[in-house]
Amino acid sequence: METMKIEAIKRTNAQKSVNNDLRTKGYIPSIMYGKENTLIAVKRAAFDKVFSKSGEHSLIDIVIDGEGKARRVLIKDYAIDPVERHIIHVDFLEVDENRKIRTNIPVHLTGTPAGITEGGVLEHSQYTVYVQCLPSNIPSHIDIDVTQLNMGESLHLSDLVMPAGVELVDDPKKALCAVVAPAKLEEVKPAAAAAAAPAEGEAAAAGAAPAAGAAPGAGAASAAGAKDAKAEAKPEAKGAKDAKAKK
Repeated sequence: METMKIEAIKRTNAQKSVNNDLRTKGYIPSIMYGKENTLIAVKRAAFDKVFSKSGEHSLIDIVIDGEGKARRVLIKDYAIDPVERHIIHVDFLEVDENRKIRTNIPVHLTGTPAGITEGGVLEHSQYTVYVQCLPSNIPSHIDIDVTQLNMGESLHLSDLVMPAGVELVDDPKKALCAVVAPAKLEEVKPAAAAAAAPAEGEAAAAGAAPAAGAAPGAGAASAAGAKDAKAEAKPEAKGAKDAKAKK
């Protein structure tokens, strides 16, 4: 694996105001963990170039201003600005060339599965694998050929071929990828949709019976008016009889 190089400067404290000032000057505040934890800052342009090329799984030589010897590190963690989406802080882990370390390595699928021609879909479920090796043996990635995968078949981490000097420490039973049938969307049948909608006659019948507490319909109001008219007409008829009796 190619080792990239970045120059850095030491910083005296981790105050927010100091870190913000460094960012405005084009630096990324960082910390290097090792035998002694060291506060540093790296040039954003140089780090972005290395990060875009090698990612977070490659070895980096950091040369601190004033020190002649480079320190070999891995990127342990980093923070991203939630608005501008660029890296604003990096944690580096200093490594010992003679001691094995554990790290995650990307897994790349190569080829087109045979099951794709049968209408299948390739599902990639495991994108990295946890390995152990000496820092000098860390691979940039691990390839696996998926050409022979048919519909319904899958590959697991145990199917990966580890490079020389690299040991798999992840669960070998973990599924890596599979060729599956595409998911089908359920369609609403026209008959079912028609049954769910009320018939025209049913709607009319429902309209003829007002809900409890609702105002009466126009027909009910007319009937009530007719009854009141009849009630008023009866007293008038009685008054007419009384007038005849007086005569």
